[in-house]
Amino acid sequence: MIESTPDRWNPADWLDAIVSRLRPPGVAAGFALASLLGILLLGTVLTRGRTDEGMAALADYAGSAGIEPAQLVAGAARAYSFVFLSDIDGAAEPKRIAAAAIEAAALEAGLDAVGLEVPEDEQPHIDAYLRSDPEDVGILMRRPAALRSHTGTERDYLEIYRTVWRLNRELDALRQIRIFALDLPGWPPSRALPPRALAEGLSRRTQHMAERIETAILGRNPRARVLLFLNGYHGLQNGRGVLEVNGGGTIPVEWLASQLRERHSGDVYTILIDGVRGGVASPGTYSGTKAGPALRRALRGRPVAVRIDNRFDFLAQPIHENGGPGVRLELRPRSYRLGDVADAYIHAGGR
Repeated sequence: MIESTPDRWNPADWLDAIVSRLRPPGVAAGFALASLLGILLLGTVLTRGRTDEGMAALADYAGSAGIEPAQLVAGAARAYSFVFLSDIDGAAEPKRIAAAAIEAAALEAGLDAVGLEVPEDEQPHIDAYLRSDPEDVGILMRRPAALRSHTGTERDYLEIYRTVWRLNRELDALRQIRIFALDLPGWPPSRALPPRALAEGLSRRTQHMAERIETAILGRNPRARVLLFLNGYHGLQNGRGVLEVNGGGTIPVEWLASQLRERHSGDVYTILIDGVRGGVASPGTYSGTKAGPALRRALRGRPVAVRIDNRFDFLAQPIHENGGPGVRLELRPRSYRLGDVADAYIHAGGR
């Protein structure tokens, strides 16, 4: 769990404290209101100034210290058994980064396995494709779920499989890479679910993925080096999510990386991809951070990767929280910093 840290400076709390001092008995309502508005304006200006300064420092850091995304992933794969790389639904760039990262990690770090957010019942078809020789992409093209076709980026997702197929023809038999489908069978559902049923399914997925990693991947090779290309929420290493269901209470979500970190201490590394526009955000789907838009302008479309340090700390509640009709996601604790939940950051350079 995240260690207790002092709360950030909060203009609203500061405002409440000051206004209470400016409200002695008998003060006219108009004066009190004017004081309130003046202090609120001052707080807003100060907050904006701090944010602008923080974003400028972050842009300088990313521009000067940034390296190629695949290089960062390969370095992480050499040092850690589990490297999370976040996907963004409906965006092509994360899939292209993942394909390049898989190649770099295979050649430089001895990558053993790739875990994808694909229903487990697609595994036989994935295995058949990887065995095909000559390559038969038709096996996967006939399996929309294996290509996450509901996101509209199936061609880019296919390149992840094709990269592994090609690498396996170049590597010797002892270095073959396997692809594992980690998600719940039949997920996402083919029909819309009631909000509570949807929230319960989102919560169950994490435990299912954790079990698949332990049995299907580590059961075969306990020392496997694994790249997990999944929705970015799955890669958060601390805290948890809470799904609030209209009229149905709350459902907790334990992040996959957090569970793996408990079981494999010191062997989990999380990289968040940001800066691209995906499809319509749905409940439980990561879409980036608050740093993305500003860095997109500063970096002028150049993809860069950096380690997360205190230059990200000025971002309050930095990860976008996506819900949908009847379901709202909240990340807890509310005071988390980006460095509490992830290790590195890739700005994908999207327009």
